[in-house]
Amino acid sequence: MQEGTGDITGIDADRTVERLLDRVEGTLFAVAEYDADEIGLLHLDDATREFYPAEDVMYDHFETIHSYVHVDFVEKDLFTDELFPLAEEVEHVVTAMDFLKIVRIYRGSDGIFLSVLPEEPVVPLVEIVRESLDDAEGSI
Repeated sequence: MQEGTGDITGIDADRTVERLLDRVEGTLFAVAEYDADEIGLLHLDDATREFYPAEDVMYDHFETIHSYVHVDFVEKDLFTDELFPLAEEVEHVVTAMDFLKIVRIYRGSDGIFLSVLPEEPVVPLVEIVRESLDDAEGSI
């Protein structure tokens, strides 16, 4: 696992994280960029780091989460190919739990992972990430 720099998705990682931190109403626990092969952590707040007894345990946990990334891409295909064939793409998916909300925003075979408090409004954060992904796509 690498510390993310925007190399996977092409986004301006520092600017994206800064904009997310300015917009989030609660806590932005983590931001990561990923594709099928790798994950890069762009932001981890202090509370997230303190949750783990050691840095290597934290990285192992994120690697475990990433090992299931194929589920994201299979789920996207399920929705567009099978369940809702009128849809051209799945833009984002939200998983809400009792203690955490995870948002995955997609652009092709790349994704951005955010974790926030359960009550956090998602749409403004998705819009920030979408703009960053659009900017990255336009700079190619």
